[in-house]
Amino acid sequence: MAGIGTSRAACAYLERLLDEGWEVEQPVYVRPHWRSTARSNNSKTYHVILSRENHVKLCSVPEGSEIEQFLAERGLTVDSL
Repeated sequence: MAGIGTSRAACAYLERLLDEGWEVEQPVYVRPHWRSTARSNNSKTYHVILSRENHVKLCSVPEGSEIEQFLAERGLTVDSL
């Protein structure tokens, strides 16, 4: 599982994976972020499942305008957990 500290960094990582031939498996899942003193209790984390050939990858992305834009531009479905 890949988790990146900021939404911007995580989206850049997702873009690299897509450029390398990985594909997003829908839906993208969103859930409340595990409680942390570094984040608001209301923050969310998006879980993006990617596949390529016989391999699967999970990338967890903290909420932010970058992930919202990434999802909207690609018309990806988001389900809440």
